[in-house]
Amino acid sequence: MPETAPTLLQLLRERPPGYGGVERVAHELAERYGGITLSLGQHSNGSASGAASVAAADPLSVSYRRLGWPVLRLGRMRVPLPALQPLRTLLAPDRVLLLHLPCPAILVIGWIVHLLQPARGLHVVWHAFLDERRWWFRAYEWLALALARRATTVVSTSPVLLKLLAEARVPTDALVLLPPVLPVALEPALLALEVSPLPLLEVLCIGRLDSYKRFDWVMQAIAAVPGTRLTIAGAGPDREALQRLGDSLGLAVSARLSFLGRVSEQRKQTALAASHVLVLPADTSHEAFGIVQLEAMAGGRTALCIDHPRSGMAWVNGLALPPHHPCRDPSDLIALLQRFKAEPALVHRCGLQARRRYLELFSRDRWQQRCTVLEQRLRLIPRPAQQR
Repeated sequence: MPETAPTLLQLLRERPPGYGGVERVAHELAERYGGITLSLGQHSNGSASGAASVAAADPLSVSYRRLGWPVLRLGRMRVPLPALQPLRTLLAPDRVLLLHLPCPAILVIGWIVHLLQPARGLHVVWHAFLDERRWWFRAYEWLALALARRATTVVSTSPVLLKLLAEARVPTDALVLLPPVLPVALEPALLALEVSPLPLLEVLCIGRLDSYKRFDWVMQAIAAVPGTRLTIAGAGPDREALQRLGDSLGLAVSARLSFLGRVSEQRKQTALAASHVLVLPADTSHEAFGIVQLEAMAGGRTALCIDHPRSGMAWVNGLALPPHHPCRDPSDLIALLQRFKAEPALVHRCGLQARRRYLELFSRDRWQQRCTVLEQRLRLIPRPAQQR
């Protein structure tokens, strides 16, 4: 008789597929292996058809079961409330539990499950290290690493993070490398994109408009380099502040700055097609990978980032242009844009290099090969294609 695969249960803060890296990773695993995603503060009727009823809000289609756990919201914190169905789902011993960190509530739940069911396998996806400058982040990280040291499996997205985990005494035989992957329908379209010469050097930023993303640095660089134009796709609390900055820099009146707001996958692809360079300027380890870099690289676009010793961003794009990339500060970004503007052929060469790196390290075929390690550890079996 064929082996029966255990049910995968993923616990995370936001409802997948979502717009962030954590949700995209959970989504791709759920699409491949099925099972259940249990998220904090999101409600559904617990069926795939129920998930489809909110498909208009999802950037990607969903074929797996999603459950929500009612929470009390305290600012950005989410405190899970007593709820019978999520608790039953969580404590079912025959389910393979995969915890997506960072999130304080997910960490607390993971510790409770581990203490109640110590013989149950403990599996963690370590998405990011947090900012060391704040004591409460350091306290969270100490507890998270203590849990990771007890885990059977600790998955992370880059060799940089795996090295840091090993240095933090997480057993090396528990560590698994599994970078994110692009949606199955998106990859072929991006690989078919070409780069067209335009009068201006078109720069693109994609992401949540939040302070740590440092889109203000890119805007200042654009203002300092004539012949460049910036498009920003995303929504968030810093939208008005960034618009005011654009006005003060003279970018809006000169039509060198555009805000697209939150965009669909199709609109994002159109923006990538119109760009030459993508910039991911986040300056903290909260940004640990940057899936938007994969989208740019698959599309043959140069991806630039700010280097950070506790992040894998620079490893992802792998672009070495001494002395300015990986960027250390805004002056490096200005120097790179000046060089790209002066040498259009360099933009083309870097774009070809980016696409080659994507195909070698991050393509869906490569991701599926990496998944075999996870399947062996967790006894997961991929679902038939017709069920996805």
